[in-house]
Amino acid sequence: MDGMVNNGATPVMIRVAFRVDASVRIGTGHVARCLTLARRLRDRGAECFFVHRRHDGHLRERIEKHDFPVVTLSPPAQDTSGAADDDYPAWLGVSSHQDAAETLDAFGDAVIDWLVVDHYGLDASWHRALRERVGRIAVIDDLANRPHDCDLLLDQNYFSAPEARYEGLVPTAARRLLGPGFSLLDPEYAIARSFVRPRRGPLARLLVYYGGSDLTGETVRALRVLARPEFAGLAADVVMGPNTPHREEVLGLAHSRPLTTVHDVRDTLLDLAVQADLALAGGGTSTWERCALGLPSVVTGMAPNQIPFNQALARDGRICFLGPSRTVEDADLALALRTFLDDPTSLAALALEAWKVTDGLGTERVADSMFSRGAGIGPVAPYPGAAAQERPPKNDAEEGEGLRLTVLSDQDNWFNTHIPELVSGWVSAGHYVRWVHRPAELARGDLAFFLGCGQIVPPERLALNVHNLVVHGSDLPRGRGWSPMTWEVLEGASYLVVSLIEAVDAVDAGPIFAQARLELEGTEVLDELRTLLADATLRLCRSFVSGYGGTAQTAIEQQGDATYYPRRTPADSEIDPKRTIAEQFDLMRVVDEDRYPAFFEWRGRMYRLRMDPL
Repeated sequence: MDGMVNNGATPVMIRVAFRVDASVRIGTGHVARCLTLARRLRDRGAECFFVHRRHDGHLRERIEKHDFPVVTLSPPAQDTSGAADDDYPAWLGVSSHQDAAETLDAFGDAVIDWLVVDHYGLDASWHRALRERVGRIAVIDDLANRPHDCDLLLDQNYFSAPEARYEGLVPTAARRLLGPGFSLLDPEYAIARSFVRPRRGPLARLLVYYGGSDLTGETVRALRVLARPEFAGLAADVVMGPNTPHREEVLGLAHSRPLTTVHDVRDTLLDLAVQADLALAGGGTSTWERCALGLPSVVTGMAPNQIPFNQALARDGRICFLGPSRTVEDADLALALRTFLDDPTSLAALALEAWKVTDGLGTERVADSMFSRGAGIGPVAPYPGAAAQERPPKNDAEEGEGLRLTVLSDQDNWFNTHIPELVSGWVSAGHYVRWVHRPAELARGDLAFFLGCGQIVPPERLALNVHNLVVHGSDLPRGRGWSPMTWEVLEGASYLVVSLIEAVDAVDAGPIFAQARLELEGTEVLDELRTLLADATLRLCRSFVSGYGGTAQTAIEQQGDATYYPRRTPADSEIDPKRTIAEQFDLMRVVDEDRYPAFFEWRGRMYRLRMDPL
């Protein structure tokens, strides 16, 4: 068993443990949705870690990439890749008793306030073995086929009468969060939903994604069908999961077909989804991402548990469901594509019905339930979805040949909540946009924007685009380096300058294309300062793209002597209790309460401070 839980004395609001696996057999969706929830809980001050068995196809590295500790359990006693689709206990790889014992060992001496369990192979007997060791238990389930000893039950799937699904399977006092209104989506989906255009007009671009494993080769089937002459005009973005056994066949088919781009496993499908007119997809957790964006989809059931809710969605006109993978033929997929090509109005109708399924705010609702004092006092009614909401926003932008744009940001950067607005606006203006989180995902294009990105981008990646643009929060060359906005506020600045520059080998040393000046009142807290910075960033980026050609010729070299700011650390947020609030006001209003909260030491004990304007 690898890894250790942090048992340090740093004060936290709550500590949350996640017991979840990924494998060739299990897929990647369980880990993906747990990561989404963990990131939101961390944003609210929780300390989260994962307990994860070393299956073939495990995702330890992906979890750690999001800066969550992982305790890795021993490899399974037997190969689970050949387990039957519905033999869920075999998916665990060891006995339930052994798994419970190893999980308890993984906790060490840590105090566990919430244990989140997302595993079809675990049931009430496993929960009871850990009950005395944890404060509360939350179960994420899709099956409703076994009892759970839990305080909170989440089933995000679509059924006509979901409230009856867990009668007798959970304690009476357990809170039940039922339906797609509680689907665990990244917050960017709810934001993008405010800007995406409804699908209308002819079918032109496809998103092809059949999950993290695609054991039955549905991606191969899709490319085989798309190779037919009648579909030659359709562009396709094809996303391959990390555990697919059909990689070489997919690459071969894609290489032989024009207008086809293959994407390796990625942290978000949002940028591809907002540009697609139709998805060819599996019926798993990505269903709710597509619905939140009003993206119509032709769905193949990849696992038995997906069939019932996909049938329900199809019955209500929310998706086009071809059936379980074992029954689907090439002709079925071809017929569906031909129908939408010939009748774009049916595609628009499907998009609007998908839009009504969820508003993308499910993660927020689940986090609210876990942080609420009433999280274990009786069931809640299933959230009705987004049916009562207004129609999606319309787009009247003229169609045209656009630029190839890429946005690179760190996965957990605060600026990510603003990027969907930028991406959606550019897409509506006719540009092709990709949003990625790793330099390795950069592709050849016209412009790359590095926004909220602290990663080093190697020269060979910079060479892929005509211009590589960075927004820096200072009047360059003064204030190169880290967190310039924070440092300048601490220095008493009455205004800030935001600079749009070309990325070059030397940090923050490239020529300046444009600048914006932000006047300060001297009372803004960090969130308000970030909003000002985000608005300026969006204006600078939009202006550069809308005027591209002319704006690219306006760059001027930086003038004057350069100064540099160091990276901020937790120690920079220490408050001196012997000094007045007035003396330390600027520090208190710019501390990052999620990463580097304000703190002070008094009488041998550490305390956190939080300051909110009234």
